[in-house]
Amino acid sequence: MTSEASVPVMMYYLEYLDAWRAGDYTSAFDNLHRYFDYTMHANLDRSAYQFALLNLAIMQADFECFSEAISAVQEAVAIARESHDMNCLNFCMSWLYHFGKAFPEQMREVQNSGMLGNEKEGLAFLKAKSKETGMWSLMSTTLLSEAKLEMQQGESLASIVESFVRASHVNVTKSVTTPTGAYMLLQSSMYTRIGATHLAWLNTEVFRECYSEGQPHDDFVKITFRNCQILAQKGNYKEAFTRLNQIDPEKLRSFRYNNAWTYYSGLLQLRRQICRDDKVAVEHILSQLQAVQLRDFDLRMLLAFYSIEFTMRQGDYGRALRMVEQAAHSMQPENFDIHSQIKLLCLKAQILGKSGQPQRGFSLAMRAASIAHRSKVLADLWEAICTLATVLLSLREFAATGELVESILAQVLESENYSLIAYAYSLLVDANMGMAGELWSLQGRDSTSARKEYINRALGYIDSAYDHFEEIEDIKGQTEMMAKKATVMHLTGDPVLANDYAAKYLDLRRLRAGT
Repeated sequence: MTSEASVPVMMYYLEYLDAWRAGDYTSAFDNLHRYFDYTMHANLDRSAYQFALLNLAIMQADFECFSEAISAVQEAVAIARESHDMNCLNFCMSWLYHFGKAFPEQMREVQNSGMLGNEKEGLAFLKAKSKETGMWSLMSTTLLSEAKLEMQQGESLASIVESFVRASHVNVTKSVTTPTGAYMLLQSSMYTRIGATHLAWLNTEVFRECYSEGQPHDDFVKITFRNCQILAQKGNYKEAFTRLNQIDPEKLRSFRYNNAWTYYSGLLQLRRQICRDDKVAVEHILSQLQAVQLRDFDLRMLLAFYSIEFTMRQGDYGRALRMVEQAAHSMQPENFDIHSQIKLLCLKAQILGKSGQPQRGFSLAMRAASIAHRSKVLADLWEAICTLATVLLSLREFAATGELVESILAQVLESENYSLIAYAYSLLVDANMGMAGELWSLQGRDSTSARKEYINRALGYIDSAYDHFEEIEDIKGQTEMMAKKATVMHLTGDPVLANDYAAKYLDLRRLRAGT
């Protein structure tokens, strides 16, 4: 190609793409300029100028030169409007919308200028203009963005599903395949939020088996991670890591994709080491993950939740409370998510309960449950109700606690979140032992048989909780269940079994100390 007198213009664009993916800012910048300079010189194609600015903005944003990116895209918008280039204008407005979601603090000046209006106005503009110009891929993406915004703000589940149906209709009738990965990932997220984890799993599996070829690598890596998350919350860490490691290295040649893959692997490792109570490993992984500047706010919040949980397990409740407040302050209107709000309320209520002030967490747990119920975020609703049950236990409302947790137990099991399932069973253990304790001082055959029934139920729930803690390798949970079982056996007058369970408890303590 270089032996000819006139060098083909496309070569510069290919070199720009290679340099961009390799993380070479200088070469990418130079080759992008050369490509568009030669294009305009050779073809006198003035429409290339606004597209050059859009490409420049995308590249600058990827290399974290945000002020330059915003300046370039604003100029691109102005020229596209002046020349009535609706295709370029639609692309620019779509990019600005998503950039504002990822970096709200960088977009303050643009938002204040009124160029975009509010989020709903921006999406309405993109839907109308993409339909006018026949840009069906952009229209499908805009409908998905609308569904995501409604999910984050906790709006009607019916309107969210409607947006999904409309996006699917556009994809099928207009033969649009590019947004398929984003569509299935977002739909999987919706299923997870309403507690239908099996449908979320099915979505990720269908994409992996049927649609992975020809889709953007970014979507493939994200859906694989979502698939591995579902496996990990059921304790199937080995298969989760196998699937993550099976991603073709060719798909990870880009620095951006490789960085995301490393972050996802680290999050799965962190989740496992937190359950194992391995303080050294957790602190090492945390320091590495916190050094990675990932754009996705949801993943940054997930890391914050894991950090708070680890701090709570270490017994440093004051620091955990400060971390909750810090995470709450990091949420802004542009990246607000109802799920994160409910999770932070539950964590704060749990911290107050662990630090001996459970009554102070009552209003927080009630608020979290109310928000989750109104927004139909059912997976978080079950956690909020379990947190509320913890407060009731501290008030010695054992019967109410048992009724409350039993009323949601089927839905909790359906969520396939083994950590939450074990937590629910543990609450039922305490509730039944509390009711048995209330009957301890009473005499009579009826009270004795009722007491035995409550104790037998508690023993069954202990076994169920222990099994789920064991599946996710939660050493602390297993230790607590063995301590409770040894105590129950001691109270029922069976010293042999009590000693056996006490020995197992000590073995688990030694294992926990050795990790």
